[in-house]
Amino acid sequence: MMKAVQIVGDQAVARAMTDTIRRTILMMLRDRPMTQTQLAEELGLSKAALSHHLKILKQHELVSIVKKEEESHGIVQKFFAANSYLLLYDFSVLPRDIAGYFYPARLERARGVISMLSLNNQSFMRDCKLTDFIARNLSAYLIEAAGPYVDKEIDYGDEGLIYEIYTKAIRALLRKKLDLMALQ
Repeated sequence: MMKAVQIVGDQAVARAMTDTIRRTILMMLRDRPMTQTQLAEELGLSKAALSHHLKILKQHELVSIVKKEEESHGIVQKFFAANSYLLLYDFSVLPRDIAGYFYPARLERARGVISMLSLNNQSFMRDCKLTDFIARNLSAYLIEAAGPYVDKEIDYGDEGLIYEIYTKAIRALLRKKLDLMALQ
């Protein structure tokens, strides 16, 4: 079990997460606990490089050792897991230099939302203002929708709750956009 959501407003934690490898490690560890050896093999990293990243993730309380197993030759394997399934960054409190690292992911998230919406309405596809609106605002709506789930525990690999949060956030975002369009 792990927390469903962690909202990151702490600059040090957000700065630690600007590294792509660390974000990838957390994504892998939300599905199942893994050893350092398993992670190193999956990522194609040396054990020393992976150890460096795990040290930073542990320092910021983003991963924990959830199990230890002694192997037949006496070596103890430590299994790491993510402490939270979904990390959401509160860009309203993070400095621009940190928030900038996450902009490409925010833009791709917005494009994904617009692509889904455009399946029924092709006019969404060519609206740069809508892309910008969603890229700038979806994170705030996700934080709002995720608030009630911050202390909720979920199992590894449980996507259901995350889709529920995203659905609520996208509905609120679209309502806001429609309200703004009605005022124009």
